[in-house]
Amino acid sequence: MKAIIFLLLISMGSVYAQDISGSVSNITKLKGEALSTLGSTPYRAKEHQLIKDYFVGLMEFSVQARDNSKMNRRLNSYLASGDIAKFCSDILLDTKDWNQIKQNCTRNRFFLCSEEVNEFPEFKKTLSGSLSPANLEIFKNTPACQ
Repeated sequence: MKAIIFLLLISMGSVYAQDISGSVSNITKLKGEALSTLGSTPYRAKEHQLIKDYFVGLMEFSVQARDNSKMNRRLNSYLASGDIAKFCSDILLDTKDWNQIKQNCTRNRFFLCSEEVNEFPEFKKTLSGSLSPANLEIFKNTPACQ
């Protein structure tokens, strides 16, 4: 009986890890699509939607990691067993690309993209605020996470 319970718990942990992996894969895909818009200025409706999808996806992931205790534990376990630098480079834009997107969104002092683009630093703060002390220390010291 104990063996069955043990196997059940292990399989549940694996499901949670797949859940985080799936979220990371989805955001990575959205990031790639957003980056594909850099050479397509001025942005048309399609590019605006791709950019918005990435920033909204990152926002939702960050807020879930902060507000949902199960998601928070899963994320911290995922990061503790993996590479935080890879995680950050997979889901976070670097500052240069973010500034380029913001610049491409601005025309004659008007900001034409979704407001989530401007909230990117807040999403990173929200994400870092959901990390365990050990993961947070690595996050703060990793250039890809800045």
